[in-house]
Amino acid sequence: MAGSFVSAAAVPALSLHRWPRPPAGDYAEAPAFAMEASPMHKHVEWDDPGSASVLRYYQDHPQDYPEPHEGSIISAHFRGFTVRVRVDAHVEDTSIGEVVALIADDNGRREQHVGDLALGDTVRLPDALRALEPRHPEADDDPD
Repeated sequence: MAGSFVSAAAVPALSLHRWPRPPAGDYAEAPAFAMEASPMHKHVEWDDPGSASVLRYYQDHPQDYPEPHEGSIISAHFRGFTVRVRVDAHVEDTSIGEVVALIADDNGRREQHVGDLALGDTVRLPDALRALEPRHPEADDDPD
């Protein structure tokens, strides 16, 4: 129907809530990822993993695919850096966790932030954008 639209107020808020909601005002016991539309999750435009795609790597052997779980360290690419994320939850093919490392792909240097993404940020990382890490050069690598 031409000219029709849906107002933002008509669209329900994104919810990852899977537990009984705690009483009003008592969010100390609820995990952060269980709260509706939490502003604590930083939106990240991950780079396409291309040939380093974890899903592509395990395409021929899906039984060996390591599904992320709480405590897993997974990675993705962002602006020429490998971003390591410690998983706090895995919901509907998306991991939610804390950025624990930002490593330059070209020389292995570690950074505290890249653009507006910083260590300690809580992010969402879809399985489709997970990436295998490149071999990062180390300061003590022998050039031979």
